[in-house]
Amino acid sequence: STPDAVALTIRSVIDKVLDGREVPADLPVGCGLPGVVKKGRLMTAANIDAGWVDWPAEERIGEAIGRRTWIINDADAAGLAEVAYGAGRDRPGTVLLLTIGTGIGSALFLDGRLIPNTEFGHLEMRGKGAETLVSGAARERRKLGWKRWTQEFNDYIARVELYFSPDLLIYGGGVSKDRKST
Repeated sequence: STPDAVALTIRSVIDKVLDGREVPADLPVGCGLPGVVKKGRLMTAANIDAGWVDWPAEERIGEAIGRRTWIINDADAAGLAEVAYGAGRDRPGTVLLLTIGTGIGSALFLDGRLIPNTEFGHLEMRGKGAETLVSGAARERRKLGWKRWTQEFNDYIARVELYFSPDLLIYGGGVSKDRKST
């Protein structure tokens, strides 16, 4: 999943989506990526190829697809959708979305305004980053059953609640795909 390879894949997907459709040439493309985003670049790459760090993602993906591109942290993008159309819509106070999958992504909102690039999956838990212990990928890697994983994940949530006191917690991400988890 090197940046250049992903940019070519994005081009392939965009080409398929736009095939036969009339779309204004100046319509930009948004791209959610897992990491801290600053000035069109990822500053971190905890769960993806390290080559993403400081790679000019907006510029290079834009060149690959022939359209202006904006990048955003992927959990922030999911959170924006929840605040605009989902469970966080018209909710005052502190709203926190957690995406639980390969890692733990987070999007934090105060009265509907995004506080970008939170990385609550990296909160310390038993001397490690929480996502190394309680993400969906960690559950599988550690061969934890759902009951044991839930107990440990609840310890993580207690820490999040202690630090941030959210008025609303929204959960999403890859872990929700497993029917046994519901």
